[in-house]
Amino acid sequence: MRAAAVAADGPAGFVAALEEAGYLVELRRTPSGDPLGYKVARCGDVSAAGRPVFYSGSKLAPDLSLPRLMRGWAQADEGSEAGEPMEAARRRLELARAAVSADRAGRGHDDPADVAHATRDVLTAVRYWSPELDAAAEEFDRAARPPRTTIRSLVLWARGCGGWPGSCSGSAGC
Repeated sequence: MRAAAVAADGPAGFVAALEEAGYLVELRRTPSGDPLGYKVARCGDVSAAGRPVFYSGSKLAPDLSLPRLMRGWAQADEGSEAGEPMEAARRRLELARAAVSADRAGRGHDDPADVAHATRDVLTAVRYWSPELDAAAEEFDRAARPPRTTIRSLVLWARGCGGWPGSCSGSAGC
């Protein structure tokens, strides 16, 4: 998914790249026809009823939601007509570099997640150049994933159980 997102310059290119990679893709649209979201399924990944199992981009990873992808494509296209994936990745890297520099100088207000996403885009764009870069991209991707937990765990913790599930004494109504 991420490679298709980095290689694309908009929803049409993204869908085409996913379909070329063998995924089934459905775009959701607003009544006016603007893209709203998407869902993907791998060919052969079917339910007991024989229907494809689809997942929305935002369920796969928050940065793969269509609104975030569209924001990234818009930022990458600023100031350039080039649709080349490496050029888009370079522009994103320059935006990230500028954000880090501004933050270090005390005048930055950019979201650190934007810097992380730009870094991920660059690593995704270059990951196939060598086994080392592929390994670096994979490590970064794993490190950037949010920890897995359940909503119930977070609710119990927020109620003041004193820790994560299993450490609750029951005094807080857990």
